[in-house]
Amino acid sequence: PKLQKVIMTGLLGFNELFEGSFRHNRDLRIINMDNMNIRLLSHTLFQGLTKLEELVLSNNNFYLMLNSDPGNRKFSRFFGDLTNLQILRMQGNRLESLQSEIFQSVTKLR
Repeated sequence: PKLQKVIMTGLLGFNELFEGSFRHNRDLRIINMDNMNIRLLSHTLFQGLTKLEELVLSNNNFYLMLNSDPGNRKFSRFFGDLTNLQILRMQGNRLESLQSEIFQSVTKLR
């Protein structure tokens, strides 16, 4: 069977998740990275995860993840491949603003 769920809740010690972490798991449906004290995610971390339905990024320490320079286009496709995403949880972080383009292809959120 193919991996469909990754739950890393409370797994401390990961300050950053680097690009390619989920590259070979394109059948993932759920990723839960709640309460991991993550400060920064790669802008390519979720590329290719077109089947992902739920993403939990709550209660981390994000302050730069999506607050990049407005002229910096690499973050405009941060959620670009998540076309089946229905649930996105990001509460409990230190985000001050988000680029509107980030959610352009995420049309199934409830």
